[in-house]
Order: sequence, then structure tokens, then C-alpha cells
Amino acid sequence: MRQDPFYWLLNVVARPDSLYALVTSPYYIKYAMAAIRTGFRHLDNNLRELAVEGRGKNQYQGSLSLDTENDKTCTQLCVGFNSMDKIRTLAEILENEGKLGNGFVKQMDDKILTATTLGICSARWVNSPVKEAQIRISSPLLPHGSTERGTTKRRALYN
Repeated sequence: MRQDPFYWLLNVVARPDSLYALVTSPYYIKYAMAAIRTGFRHLDNNLRELAVEGRGKNQYQGSLSLDTENDKTCTQLCVGFNSMDKIRTLAEILENEGKLGNGFVKQMDDKILTATTLGICSARWVNSPVKEAQIRISSPLLPHGSTERGTTKRRALYN
């Protein structure tokens, strides 16, 4: 998948800076069976550095699904964090609540990204199922995760 010219082109077009000399690194492969608990929600960036310096804002997240997903067995995206202004607002809220932290990955469960915070940022969690052999490319500004317990087998390759 990382050598496919069309996939490379989609990633170039999806980047805010349109950089074409991309460096990719293998990430992980997800293999989940029905009823196995695999839910999580996080942001693949240091939120403080992203908000203050813009570090990581031009990265992207991509995956290739080997199975057709459904609404109960899929990736979740927190839509609404589509600008650096929203990321700065989120970082400010979490800083004021003592929840910002300084790790490379920021957990975004319901205790961190509360309903109140989602409302302030005009954001919401949505399920994002894809079909077999489809790809998903999303912004590094979007917190994302996986449904809690799947109902079918789910295999996906990430980069």
C-alpha cells in the first residue's frame, strides 16, 4: 500500500502543505475478531506542541481495510477539529482543567474530551466504516479511535 502511486498522490493532495517528498513508516496492523474489546480514542500528536508550534499539522493518517466494516466495527473520527484554531481552543480548555499533559499521543476518552468540550469546539464523534479494499485518509488534527466491541472480523493496515 505504501508503494502504490495513486495512494501516494492522494496523500500528497490531502496534506495542507502538498509536500510530495514523503517519508512513511510502517505503523501497525489491526486484527480484531467479533466481540473482542478494541475501543480507544486518542490524538496521534503531542497536543501542546501541535497547538503552540504546529508540530505534526501536515502529517496524515491513512489505512487500508481488508474487510467491509459496519457502523459497530469501524474507526471513529472526532469531526470538527478541522482547524488549528479549534486545536488551540482544545489545548487551552485542557490546560485550564489540568488535563493537557505532554505525551507523544494524547488520550481522548470521555473523561478528557467531555460533552461540554465537544460542544465548545463544535465537534462530535462519528463512526466511519469503509468497504473492503477501501482506504481512509484523515487529518492529524482529528482525534480518532475505534468502536468499543466489534460485531465482525476487522483487519486494517495503517501508515
